Amino acid sequence: MQQFSLIQAGLVKDRGLRLRLLSSALGCGLLALQPGASAQDAPSQSIHVETDGDVDIVVDAPLVTDQDGKPAILGRSFLGGVTINSQDVLTHGAMSDGIFAQSFANDGEVLIVSGDVETTGIGSRGIVARNEVAFPSSRTQVFSGNVTTAGADAIGIHATAMAGVITLESQSVTTSGDSAIGIQAHAESGDVQLLSNEVKTSGLNAVGIQAEASDFVIVDSLAVTTSGDGAHGIVAEAGMSAYVRSESIQTEGEQAHGIVASSTGQIAYVESETLATRGDGAIGILARSNGSVAVRSGSVSTQGEAIAGGDGGDLPPGDGGDLPPGDGGDLPPGDGGGDPFPPSEPVDTLPATPNGAAMGILAISDGADVFVESGFVSTAGSGATGIHASAQTDTIVISDEIQTSGESAIGLLARSRFGDVSVSSGAVSTQGDFSTGISLLSESGNVLVLSEALSTAGFDSAAFG
Repeated sequence: MQQFSLIQAGLVKDRGLRLRLLSSALGCGLLALQPGASAQDAPSQSIHVETDGDVDIVVDAPLVTDQDGKPAILGRSFLGGVTINSQDVLTHGAMSDGIFAQSFANDGEVLIVSGDVETTGIGSRGIVARNEVAFPSSRTQVFSGNVTTAGADAIGIHATAMAGVITLESQSVTTSGDSAIGIQAHAESGDVQLLSNEVKTSGLNAVGIQAEASDFVIVDSLAVTTSGDGAHGIVAEAGMSAYVRSESIQTEGEQAHGIVASSTGQIAYVESETLATRGDGAIGILARSNGSVAVRSGSVSTQGEAIAGGDGGDLPPGDGGDLPPGDGGDLPPGDGGGDPFPPSEPVDTLPATPNGAAMGILAISDGADVFVESGFVSTAGSGATGIHASAQTDTIVISDEIQTSGESAIGLLARSRFGDVSVSSGAVSTQGDFSTGISLLSESGNVLVLSEALSTAGFDSAAFG
């Protein structure tokens, strides 16, 4: 095992949550730390370890670097695993990642446990974990404190694995810059499990959380805030099942959806407490699957006009944004830099939607049933349907109050091709010309509707359509 340790007494900062993560992840007792210093106080230095065997890097003091194209901490193994345990890290250079770990071993595992990480340069990602040639039993794990980046393409946390499970647990991530995604995870053949406390992004296509896996994706999030066109709050795409649980999401920007959950297999499941979007074509909750779809929401509000030809908004090119050349920055020859293998395949575009309207909840199953249970839903904008639910088999909608305002807006729309349609709603009100309160259709089954109150206002508007 190649091991590196840097200890500087007095330059250690108390880490709270990070100590707990370190203890649980490594199975060891807490380190004896001394408070009082931050990464700002540390000397300029970088640590690079590249070997055929296991890499174990322990950095017990803050690091600050100002070189372009050079990560503060780099661990790379061609035949073993990589473990990096660090305190606070700060980089000032362009294309200079904070922490970069990479394994090419068949059974290699990647583990990063970090304090706060901050980067200030273009293309300088906070934390990068890559498991290139992994077995299904392999693990790629990141446990981080506060991650902050400033610059285009400067992703907060970026984790990829060819196989196995990716596990991410993050205290907070803040990015500012076009395509500067907050947290991004891609499992080519395996699962993604992601737990996030807070994510804030600002910039074109700066998605808050983006997770993709061939099998299962699970995202648990407390708060996500994004600002920028195409800057979706949470995007979860899975070959089998996608699960998203969210406490609070706010997005502002054209086609900046709140939550997107997409599955080509079993189920797309969304559970949301409060969600608000502001922007043309920005959908609150978009869930689509070849299997079942289930949405449970508290409050959803959208403000924005329809976009002609909108299809839900495509993700930015590449794996959630074109990554800068190299990996961890193009390093000069001989110092362990450069990416000898291309990045993972790009994620698919978002699932298509019926139109480019800023809908509240859009749930579509292309092969099974849909279930929607919602609290308050409010939309403002042309064509902005409150709830749209469509299935091949049964469609069930249980809702509280729905309010829409805008031309051709529908309060609640439910469709089924081969099954029954069942709707139980509170008060539904629409304002706008050609608007409709409730629109139901089953091509081959029964239709049942129970509504407390229904009101429409506008030229050629109708209670039922």
